[in-house]
Order: sequence, then C-alpha cells, then structure tokens
Amino acid sequence: MGRPADSGEVCGERMRKGMIKREEVKRCIREVMEGERKHEYRRNAALWMQKAKEAMQEGGSSDKNIAEFAAKYLSK
Repeated sequence: MGRPADSGEVCGERMRKGMIKREEVKRCIREVMEGERKHEYRRNAALWMQKAKEAMQEGGSSDKNIAEFAAKYLSK
C-alpha cells in the first residue's frame, strides 16, 4: 500500500529515485513553505542548523574529525 500523494516522505522518496516532475517539485516546495506542517519543518531546520554550528565549532565533532583526518595523513 502506498503513501498519500501529499506526504512529505513521498516527495523525498521520489526525488531520491529521480522520478519527479517540475509540478511535483513545486507542490513539495509549497507543502514545506505553506502546508500544515510548515512550523514543524522550520523547527527541524533550525534544530539541524544549530547542531551543524555546534559540530563546526572548536572541539565539535566536525572539528575533531577534520583534525584526526589531517593528523592521520600528515603523519605519513
């Protein structure tokens, strides 16, 4: 059984498979910007933006990973 056509998951699934038309992209963008769940999408985006900022700060996970990567290849 498939998901409803207006489901956010359907938009992402079709985009990943490369089976999406211009009208579908437009509908998905409208859903995110104007749909019932727009506030949820915005909260999630703000949360992930904060997590990314923390990861990039000195001592954050991205900072540590880059330092480990550089140390590994500079020591050779």
